[in-house]
Amino acid sequence: MPSQSKRTDTPPLSSHAIAPEPAEAWLRVASIVRPQGHRGDVIADLLTDFPERFADRPAVALRPAGATVPTRHVTVTSYRMHQGRVVLHFDECATMNDAETLRGLEVVIPWEKRKPLPEDEVYIAELSGCVLIDTCSGRTVGTVIDVDRETSNSALLVVSPVLVGREEAEIEGANSAGEELLIPFVKAYKPRWDLKARTLHMELPDGLLDLTAELSAAPDEPRDASSD
Repeated sequence: MPSQSKRTDTPPLSSHAIAPEPAEAWLRVASIVRPQGHRGDVIADLLTDFPERFADRPAVALRPAGATVPTRHVTVTSYRMHQGRVVLHFDECATMNDAETLRGLEVVIPWEKRKPLPEDEVYIAELSGCVLIDTCSGRTVGTVIDVDRETSNSALLVVSPVLVGREEAEIEGANSAGEELLIPFVKAYKPRWDLKARTLHMELPDGLLDLTAELSAAPDEPRDASSD
């Protein structure tokens, strides 16, 4: 069974998932897109680097996107990779109509059932909520809230801190409060994390924060109706 390839210049990241709060002990492993075929299969975006674990862990749960607890439990009877996504079949889902009811749901597993990682690897869920600090300048960049895997290298989605009691202009190089930045998570930036302290240190090159801020603020390109 094929497995998802890892990018060699990206530190090992093993799940695109929001860090669970004490009341939310679930890890996202897939997001169902739509039915696939006529036999109850669904095709889903893969949110884990370990798709082969679907064979080891047939019991999973489903929940609406953004929910904190699952609404139903299902059993994976088969899975296969298809054009970068995963096709799943659940024992409880026999027809296309059954599969249609699962559209948009997240596939989750208990947090404690996640695959153990070596010390030099980390789950995205564990980085979410960490404060990112630029080792070179000592600046607090912001708080990691998610990861973008659509870029050529995984990029952390970071929200810059709210500046209290001081004008932003007084802080040299400060980004706007609440600004969202995409920071590439690559080995070249020498990431070091302390999950107990909830900190992530990276050696960010000069100008990176300004560039990512400009890209985040850039308006969408106008759509050319003639291309429809």
